[in-house]
Amino acid sequence: LLVDGRGLSDLVQGVTLEVTGEGDSMGPLTDAVAARNQARQDDIKYPISWRSLGGYLETLERRGVSLNVASMVGAATVRDDLLGEADVQPTPQQLVEMRALVRQAMLDGALGVSSALIYAPGTYAKTPELKALATEAGMCGGIYITHMRSEGNDLLGAIDETVAIARASGAPAEIYHLKVAGKANWPKLDAAIARIEAARASGVRLTADMYPYTAGATGFDAAMPHWVLDGGLEAWIARMKDPAVRARLVKEMRDPPPGFESALVASGPQGARLLAFKNDRLKPLTGKTLAEVAAMRGESPEETVIDLVIEDGSRIGVAYTVMSDDNVRRQVALPWMSFNSDEAATAPEGVFLKSAQHPRAYGTFARVLAR
Repeated sequence: LLVDGRGLSDLVQGVTLEVTGEGDSMGPLTDAVAARNQARQDDIKYPISWRSLGGYLETLERRGVSLNVASMVGAATVRDDLLGEADVQPTPQQLVEMRALVRQAMLDGALGVSSALIYAPGTYAKTPELKALATEAGMCGGIYITHMRSEGNDLLGAIDETVAIARASGAPAEIYHLKVAGKANWPKLDAAIARIEAARASGVRLTADMYPYTAGATGFDAAMPHWVLDGGLEAWIARMKDPAVRARLVKEMRDPPPGFESALVASGPQGARLLAFKNDRLKPLTGKTLAEVAAMRGESPEETVIDLVIEDGSRIGVAYTVMSDDNVRRQVALPWMSFNSDEAATAPEGVFLKSAQHPRAYGTFARVLAR
């Protein structure tokens, strides 16, 4: 929206409200975080002149956008401001300061606090931290919305954590793009629905949203154990250049240890399609599967992932096919389900043509209506 305020991919589908801020948000930002985020930009470049979430929304308003825009305040953004991107826990005083940042963002107009618990640094947040931030949002009339800690092996445990946060905070809760990832986990949908409906019946205000596809889209960070991501993008890339780290990483990417759920293991290399690169030399690989690129390079899929991230200097955009058509069909009929694109609002022209996008950017709501 800062590059092209029309938001065409959503606008032409009839969308009039863009809700942003999944796990991280465009504010509040310290000067250091703003400078770092600016340096990490890829094809989509814009000056980060604001520091508060309200300042970001006002910037959009001044520049002019076609859509109405609202935002959550990201739990990871609040954590990043005070703790950085390391795997550390807040002191009691730091948690007080994090709550104050959430409260100010709510006063700026945030709809609630969001978490994305499979991504660093959000994954480093423990349940009590999330309860505290959700309580602050709830006191301001906001919600707690979460990309849960698991969408596969520990899906039911992740739902239980979400329910516990909603109960403790008093805030309504929403599950971002509910799914059951990985063929071995597909039979868990009935139990997941039962958990959610039991919580609702007990008085917890719990809902979910979804996109109507069997593939998700994220990055290669979703194929990496959390320890290698500790400290942020630059630390992650530097760490992977160490041969000993690389050897351990390849092993754990193939055979994930307890507590690490890999999108790549769930999809397989042939189910992982490369969407977005920062490095122009790698852009010809856009649209190919990881299996194809690994074969081209004569490397294992795991080694290919490591090398691509180092060469690109980014997490790389990747679509992973991990869901079941039958489960998608079942979910769309649930009365507490709504629909989201989980994708940026772009246009089929200009800088946006330098990368591919998941088809949900242009097709989510048309697909809901048509299919």
